[in-house]
Amino acid sequence: MKEFKYKEWVTENKYGKISEQETDSDKSKKDTEDTPKKFPFIGPKGKEFEVKLFDICPSAEALYTELQDKIFKGNPEMLNILKSAAIQHERLFAIEKIAIDDKSASEAQIKCAEGAVQNIKKFAREMDKENEHNYLQAHIDKIKKIHKEKPREDKDSDCPDTEDVTNKNNFKNLFRISKQSTTYGPSNPAPTYSEGLKEIATELGYLNEEENYQNLPKPDKINLSYTDPGFRFYGMYLYKDGKRFAKISYEDRATKYLKNLGVKTEVPRRFDTDILDKIEQEIEALGIKGDYDAAMDVS
Repeated sequence: MKEFKYKEWVTENKYGKISEQETDSDKSKKDTEDTPKKFPFIGPKGKEFEVKLFDICPSAEALYTELQDKIFKGNPEMLNILKSAAIQHERLFAIEKIAIDDKSASEAQIKCAEGAVQNIKKFAREMDKENEHNYLQAHIDKIKKIHKEKPREDKDSDCPDTEDVTNKNNFKNLFRISKQSTTYGPSNPAPTYSEGLKEIATELGYLNEEENYQNLPKPDKINLSYTDPGFRFYGMYLYKDGKRFAKISYEDRATKYLKNLGVKTEVPRRFDTDILDKIEQEIEALGIKGDYDAAMDVS
């Protein structure tokens, strides 16, 4: 039989002193009541902030899950600092996702992202977790790369502040501002095959993905696409002479197809700029144009 452990305390009412006992069950219930919510909520009990954009960075997601759920679980002071750092991450990730979605970036976005990173590093020092945040520069580099390929003029909305990422209405508006957006929805449907090309591809068996994805011809361009919810893998598109002739819908099949071409890096399930940059480089080393994007589905 399981032995109950308890502690005893004494209370007093009009009938005199009464001895009471606290069981393990009582203690467990009390501990649960005092415990803050787990990731994706960040912060002390009752003051948590829910992060929404950490899926763009598996390293940050893993680190902040560990810090919120385990390491700082019983330390409200550290959880407050962690919350502040998480909010700055949301600013950085919002800028990056908008730049990826627009396929263009401004100098204002770069400066704002760099400012957010400086704030994060400050909080990281206070938590004694500087080394654990070494993934930040890769996100700055991604925004700079987009800016180099397609710079645009600054906009008033290029630098989201704390209110923009913590207020629900403001947060939604962040992703409705692009005129050059690759956002998929009623006003901008996802790309489809032209009927002529679809007919040819079907006749050749290219669209029977279940059986023939490994038999597809070598393309001159490959695009890896990710989309909400969670910016997960949406599909790999193959192009020839400017026309798309096939889509591979599963990341494991995309990985196998790319390995047949000579690409060694596996396609990630979630959007990860570090891995995707590496895949892009390996694709282009084969003489094929490589590209990737993340599109928000607002339909």
